[in-house]
Amino acid sequence: MKNTEQVFEQFPIKNIVVPIVVAILTTLIVEYLAKPWLEARKERLIRNRKQIDEVVFQFQKVSGSIATLLPDENNHPLKSRHNNVMLNNAKDGLYGIMEALSRLPYRYVKKHGEHIGKTMLFVGYLLSQVERAMGLDVMTLGAKNIDHIKCLALSLEYFDIYFLANVSYQDTQEKWYRRLFWNCLEKKKSESKVDKVLKDYGLEYKK
Repeated sequence: MKNTEQVFEQFPIKNIVVPIVVAILTTLIVEYLAKPWLEARKERLIRNRKQIDEVVFQFQKVSGSIATLLPDENNHPLKSRHNNVMLNNAKDGLYGIMEALSRLPYRYVKKHGEHIGKTMLFVGYLLSQVERAMGLDVMTLGAKNIDHIKCLALSLEYFDIYFLANVSYQDTQEKWYRRLFWNCLEKKKSESKVDKVLKDYGLEYKK
């Protein structure tokens, strides 16, 4: 009995109960308050990243489809069918770009709204040329139409690279120092190229 009393004197009950209560309360707070918030934030970050990825993927779809269009001098027997397939794929990709841009997170749009607006303007113009070519008779779909579309598509990279360079610095898909280099040294040059492309095709962007 005396030994028991000595133990309680050395380790008062409050020194045992208080840490247990604190541990239980901390667990409950984390489980019911902090954890849902952290999970929601994680899901939001993943969703936002996927949406930016979708923009890039659709750019790739359009560029790849238009790059493989066969010019007029190519006499392959399946040329018209091939070009129709590629034009249709490019059309889907262009609509995909506009859809993906419209679903970007609000804070991203607010920060990069000007470039997004310029991208929508150029994509709309390119889409009009693709749909025009798709509506032409096979006999009238000549090299000038295809070459013009191919030339337009070459300028997509000036719009696309902006989205590759402006992703979260916490993301590991693109090297942080490449994004930093672009933002510090290449951004102004890239913006000038975008403005030149729009001007060359008579497209005026108004803020």
